[in-house]
Formats: sequence, structure tokens, C-alpha cells
Amino acid sequence: PLARSRHSGDDEATAEAIGNLAQLWNDRGDLDAAEPLYREALAMDQRLFPGDDARVATDLNNLSQVLADKGDIAAAEPLAREALAMRRRLYPGDHEDLAESLNNLAHLHSGRGDVVGAVALFREALAMSRRLYPGDHPRVAGGLNNLSVVLKNSGDLAGAEPLARETLE
Repeated sequence: PLARSRHSGDDEATAEAIGNLAQLWNDRGDLDAAEPLYREALAMDQRLFPGDDARVATDLNNLSQVLADKGDIAAAEPLAREALAMRRRLYPGDHEDLAESLNNLAHLHSGRGDVVGAVALFREALAMSRRLYPGDHPRVAGGLNNLSVVLKNSGDLAGAEPLARETLE
């Protein structure tokens, strides 16, 4: 890539370009091409920005998501936990990236059958989304749907129904 030819070694613009290329491959459905690029962007950003940094948290989240999409929940979950912990430190209040990490980790809990963990995280994410996006908003609807589905799948139809109805409204 052009960024690599202009900058030798670690460079913020190069890391961003690598991450963007990874996202492109991910969006095209080529997870095998996306994964090593996400890993490279993460490693570079970790060297460039040691400690808590929004770019590193995003890289952790992105790599976790591609691994989850490939079905490797065991590898995805520690990265999702690290991204969530970092985002909690970076954003002590409500923040859209924090809500995203809560949802992502909740999906992983759900995927491995931990309904209690998934419900708690989905509830926290939904409450945060309601505060961030008052009124009708797609992120709130998505949070309602996530919680409704995990409750329905666990057999809690009475808990799922009002959430599903609110999602539809």
C-alpha cells in the first residue's frame, strides 16, 4: 500500500490504512483476508499507543468480531473483554463505543450458552443506548431486539415479548 511505501516502520496513517483494508475485506465477506490485517493493525497501534487508547480498543474489538464471525468464540472472547475493559477506562460515562463493546461481548456469551451473562450485558448496553439516543433510534431498537432474542431463546417468552413489541413499534 501507499502508506507502507511512504512510511517505514510503525506509523499511525499506515495502521489506519491497514485497518481500513481489513474492514473492506471483512465487509466483502473475506474473513480470512481480514483477520491478518486486523492483527497487523492491532500490533502496530499497540506499539504506537501503549496503554489505553481508543484506536487500540477499536482494533481489539474488530479482531474479536472477525474471529467470532469465523466461529472462534474462544479466541474472540478475551479480545472482546480487553476491548470492553479498555473502553470502560477510556469512557467512564456513556459512550457509543462502550455500548458496542457491551453488545459484542453479550453476543459471545450468548454464543457459548451463557444466558445470564448475555442478558446482563445486553441490559447494560440497552440502558446506555437509551441514555445516548433518547426516543426512537435504530441502536435502541437493535438493543431491544438483542435482549428479546436471547430471552426468547432461553425460554423466557414473557420477558421477551414486551421487548419484541417495543422493537417493532
